[in-house]
Amino acid sequence: MNKFEALKELSAVDFAYAVSVDNVGDVRGVCAICQRHIDGDCDDRCISGVVEYLESEVEQ
Repeated sequence: MNKFEALKELSAVDFAYAVSVDNVGDVRGVCAICQRHIDGDCDDRCISGVVEYLESEVEQ
């Protein structure tokens, strides 16, 4: 299984962590897929914002 296939198997929360945090624990720039940033309400809760985006756009 390649990394993309593995990502597709993750829950929205696990996917958000996988794309939001690098291997040393620093948050990546995920503004483009963060609902809080899209709504103009950025509050540094990047992982929650990515989960909100996935739940509103991808899982419908």
